[in-house]
Amino acid sequence: MIRNDCKPRADFQKIVESQGLVFHTDPNGAPYWKEDAYYSFSGARVDELYEAAKELHQMFLAAAEQVLEREKGLAELEIPPSLHGVIRSSWENDQREFYGRFDLTFDAQGTPKLFEYNADTPTGLLESSIIQWYWKNDRFPRADQFNSIHEGLITRWKELIEHRQVHAKMMHFTSVGDHAEDRMTIGYLEQTAQEAGIATGYLAIDRMGWERKSKIFVDEQNQPIRQLMKLYPWEWLGQESFAPHLSEANWMVLEPAWKAIFASKKLLLVLQELYPDHRYLLPVSSQPLRGDYVAKPLFGREGANVTYYKNGMAADQREGPAKDQSFIFQKYCPLIRSRAGTYAQCGIWMAGPEPVGMGVREDSRPILGNTSHFVPHVIV
Repeated sequence: MIRNDCKPRADFQKIVESQGLVFHTDPNGAPYWKEDAYYSFSGARVDELYEAAKELHQMFLAAAEQVLEREKGLAELEIPPSLHGVIRSSWENDQREFYGRFDLTFDAQGTPKLFEYNADTPTGLLESSIIQWYWKNDRFPRADQFNSIHEGLITRWKELIEHRQVHAKMMHFTSVGDHAEDRMTIGYLEQTAQEAGIATGYLAIDRMGWERKSKIFVDEQNQPIRQLMKLYPWEWLGQESFAPHLSEANWMVLEPAWKAIFASKKLLLVLQELYPDHRYLLPVSSQPLRGDYVAKPLFGREGANVTYYKNGMAADQREGPAKDQSFIFQKYCPLIRSRAGTYAQCGIWMAGPEPVGMGVREDSRPILGNTSHFVPHVIV
């Protein structure tokens, strides 16, 4: 994995904006989408990431089953009690998942190592799929790329239809309406559903209503929401005023409620119990570790409130709002460092149980955050 300099396309900001990437530059003028560099991977390195993601997915499913077999398993993960019933019901009814993203690095021996699994509300999807694919075709048309994300998502929709988990009639898509990245991501997911033959419609999460008599959530036209694809975390839903109705509603939700198990970083402790000293896992603890480690909030996102400790002393921290959460402590494994001084990690995208592509993000700091950059890649 090598970081290479690259000449950006002329007016590339207009190009990616026309393809749907509306936040290519942050409010301070710094680029989110970067074209002055790219990462090149060998085919063997990509194969390692593929195999790691495929195995880790099965490990996470086994860990979820272990949690649900324990009487207090969900409580131990600090998942809101309002979600316990709907989580168990979704698992017992074999509700199938749609997508997710593993965040990985390589250790000094070149072995992939897991940071975490973003399995409920992963973002960075459009740039991993459409945007970097068109960049590759423009800049390196003869090169390959680990990227069948678009086709993989459409295939996954069709699989869910075939297994009668989803039907082609109206599916509502929802997110926080005024959040540009979430709105763009859910819009892209809606596009892939349409290409799979599903009728769709969008509404902001705060425009959903509850119809008491019919026990169904409704949209702004008072039409029943029978199918919902959300970009809104389950643990947040569990804290909403309508949370008691989640287990009453007659609907299908993606991601299924059992994906909330993966959102808790305490699941890493369960993985460690099931797979001690596994080659893809970093040591974790509920207490601070010796040497270099990171402290992560249980339900943190995009690096918020993550602190890197070097020899037990705080060396870097990302600010964030989730300061009242519990923390999990994970052995520090350096992000991939380039000669330019940047730190990078690989995000491996899953469509159901299948790895379908990769996005690379980097930063000048060893903790990635919501202002870190997306950098395209090729296979050489």
